Amino acid sequence: MSTLFISHSSQDDEFVRNLRTALADHGEDVWIDSRELHGGDPLWPEIQKAIADASAFAFVVSTEALQSDWVADEVAYAVKLRKKRGANQYPIIPLSLNGTKLGALGKLLGKQPKFVPVTSDAGGVEAAMDAILVALGKRLSADVPVTPQPKAEPLEELVLELTDLKFHEQDGVRRASARARLVYEPATSGQPDVHSEQSWRFIAPIGPIEANDLRWYLEKYAVWPSHYFRDRARKVEENLVQWGQLLYKAAMPVAHRENVMQAWAKINNHVGRRFSVHVDAALEAGASETDARAAREAATLLLGLPWELLHDGDTYLFQGAKSTRVRRRLPNTRVLDVPVVATPIRILLVTARPEDDACGYIDHRVSARPLVEAMESLPGLVQLHVLSPPTLPALRAEFDRARAARQPYHVVHFDGHGVYDKTVGLGGLCFEHPDDIGKLERRRHVTVFTNDLGPLLRDHRIPLVFLEACQTAQAEQASESVASELLKVGVASVVAMSHSVLVETAKRFVAVFYQALAEGKRVGDAMLAGQRQLKDNTFRDRIFGAGELRLEDWFVPVLFQE
Repeated sequence: MSTLFISHSSQDDEFVRNLRTALADHGEDVWIDSRELHGGDPLWPEIQKAIADASAFAFVVSTEALQSDWVADEVAYAVKLRKKRGANQYPIIPLSLNGTKLGALGKLLGKQPKFVPVTSDAGGVEAAMDAILVALGKRLSADVPVTPQPKAEPLEELVLELTDLKFHEQDGVRRASARARLVYEPATSGQPDVHSEQSWRFIAPIGPIEANDLRWYLEKYAVWPSHYFRDRARKVEENLVQWGQLLYKAAMPVAHRENVMQAWAKINNHVGRRFSVHVDAALEAGASETDARAAREAATLLLGLPWELLHDGDTYLFQGAKSTRVRRRLPNTRVLDVPVVATPIRILLVTARPEDDACGYIDHRVSARPLVEAMESLPGLVQLHVLSPPTLPALRAEFDRARAARQPYHVVHFDGHGVYDKTVGLGGLCFEHPDDIGKLERRRHVTVFTNDLGPLLRDHRIPLVFLEACQTAQAEQASESVASELLKVGVASVVAMSHSVLVETAKRFVAVFYQALAEGKRVGDAMLAGQRQLKDNTFRDRIFGAGELRLEDWFVPVLFQE
């Protein structure tokens, strides 16, 4: 009798036992290691023999299986056998459990691997049985075809284009403004874009007063939520909806949006939606340096608006069945071939702690802890390396080492101080001074501006940068400036925190974010998953003397893309 070998994680034992029973009812013999191997068996040789003796190979794709080196080794060995015998003589069948994408396991199988979707729900095994038997060649393909691995969900995009950047002053208040145009970019190839019939002057509806309220709520009240300040905090939370509606009306004014929004409203509910703010600071040839500097500053302020708060009067755009991803988009002057992010995701953590007056001390145990704890919940999916010492020369050396080992980093996660120099319109990150490596205290800083950092990241083809840079009042535009400059030189995506965040907030977000990346999701989808996690549960801590802390901080993680 022919035998089917099923590779799986021990966490999926119950599902595999049910699957084995169902296959036995259909006359199929199944070999699973939890049933056949006993203590003392030479595990790998025995399993190799079992895989070789089988007439077909299946593996259960689950979150746990994606983290299992054992499952990966078994799949790799089965692929070798298939190459020798031929696909028809030795079928390999991925079983996608509860919608888990194939991820790195799928890459072992080659292009467009096919899989059979299965669920652990009651009746799920029997519902998939026809497709499994077809894949085994036991039934005609006319019954139920094997499902091909789905491509990334197509994205319908609504773009707010902002050009001719300058400042608008009224009643002593200075706000960034731009010529605005709304464009609907369909996902279907060949379908024309829909442009707003005319442009208009966009003026930032949220100014310094609102920005100060947000900073107080997220960075002061969050640290000490005294009952004396609770009424003020509730008022800020109520204003989030109002500010989101003001942004929505300014970005999509009724007088100019009708034709675009009519096309947008016809979108199929089964496709993804994305709203992009496209900021272009370029001016006409011959523009003065003063105008160019003002345009760069305006761009930074426009990028810093809390676009994640966009609210159409009924709900935030990122919520609901028709959830819309939000990103900041800039013109990319260099399009680079960046590596595919596949598990294990290699992350380089840069934790810089200079202690001079320019960059006050941040407790490294507080800031680095969320990422480290989050990574502990993703064994096998993520490899985390801490840069030591946190200096620019050490960063260059580590990039060179990773390149030589053919294990380049997918993510650089910077945890430290950010600064913004208005005189040059550039942001930078504070690294520790190379001459102070041996010092236990009073280590000086070195500001690395984006004109130096960007080319380094570009040359090593880093596809994603995560900025957890401390936002001081004097450097509140650092993340926006650093992100925009990195995009211009070819970094595909930059995730940043618009404000300093609590340990619990950072921990929850990065865990869900990197988990989603490891499952093969887009960066934008990973952002959406992290933001939803923060929004669905606003509890952050219990503060002695102040009680329970609940915080609306889901909009703090923001995405920049080219």
